Amino acid sequence: MKKYFVTILAAFIFFTFGCEKVTDPGGTAVEKMAGDWWVEYEIVDLSTGSSYEEYDNYPGSGHYLIYTFNTAANTDDEMWINDDGNFWDFQVKAAVDYADRTFSTHPTDTISVVPGYDISVKIYEGKVLEGAATTPSGSPADSIFFIAEFEDDPGYGYVLKGFRRTGFAADDF
Repeated sequence: MKKYFVTILAAFIFFTFGCEKVTDPGGTAVEKMAGDWWVEYEIVDLSTGSSYEEYDNYPGSGHYLIYTFNTAANTDDEMWINDDGNFWDFQVKAAVDYADRTFSTHPTDTISVVPGYDISVKIYEGKVLEGAATTPSGSPADSIFFIAEFEDDPGYGYVLKGFRRTGFAADDF
């Protein structure tokens, strides 16, 4: 009888305390705007708004990865935008209106944080549109659009537009 009591007590303790409670880690404060994005760059003359035609055949033109992610404060009113040297090496913090899915930089908050290359980078007209893009494989994805203006290339805006990376090989470049 004692053997059964010990077995039942051990089973009770195991089932009561042996199972971990599964918790949902949640997401970041800007999770619907954060991600890896395949974008194309187009240069426009900021004074006229017209495309800079000499750039159209630039040898590096094509699709590039950029990244958007939360700041260490993890608030829904700011995020990082990072090119990671894929086209133009920059990382800049942008102000976010999370409800409208828009973002831009403040004039006093526009410094790139790439070591050894501290230049002003302005971001404006930024927006993320849920489900508004179609990937190369035909799947729907979120789209991103913004204009970046670099201090060392005055008078020109870099229009970045593209879609959230799906992770499928058919959608990668």
